[in-house]
Amino acid sequence: MCQYKGYTYVGMGDGSMERINPDGSITCPFLKLPGDVVGVIVYQERLHCLADDGQHHARAPNKQSIHVYDLNGIKLHTWKHGDRSSELSGRKLTIVNDQLIVADRSHKNFTIYTLKGERVNEVKCDLLSDEDFTAICHAGNESVIVSRPKANPGLFKVNLKLGDVEWRSNRVEKPIGVTTLSKDYAVVISHEEN
Repeated sequence: MCQYKGYTYVGMGDGSMERINPDGSITCPFLKLPGDVVGVIVYQERLHCLADDGQHHARAPNKQSIHVYDLNGIKLHTWKHGDRSSELSGRKLTIVNDQLIVADRSHKNFTIYTLKGERVNEVKCDLLSDEDFTAICHAGNESVIVSRPKANPGLFKVNLKLGDVEWRSNRVEKPIGVTTLSKDYAVVISHEEN
């Protein structure tokens, strides 16, 4: 889910994306993608969506793809993403320095793409695991924040040039989501088990 210029875009598990309009009405579906919508971000008047085929078992790992639309819902670009994770995750894409950063948990790296889908680089990150629910958000011009709720839980700021952890925070137990609020702040979602 993300918000842009008064509109809220919500990715759904059935491959649809709904748009909540400024007046509260809902355009449903606004888009239809070829699998579960597991991430969406708006940047430069473009919707960047990550979808997977929704098959979560060992013999049929996810087939993930990235789809770029204009704000009227017209598809501009699409390409495959190499993550073969078999577990659900949080938002795995963000934008840093006009490049799309996508977590690839099965290969334990960040894949960096141009906004048109050309692969620029891969940065190793052992924090990424298909055994842990992962979410990322941008953190300045060279870094992302990674949330991990299970093994080695915490929030981690990771440099995208070297893959090094710049800092770690354990202040939030079991963080399952993170999003940038402003230049200096992020919002963290925590999961408490009953």
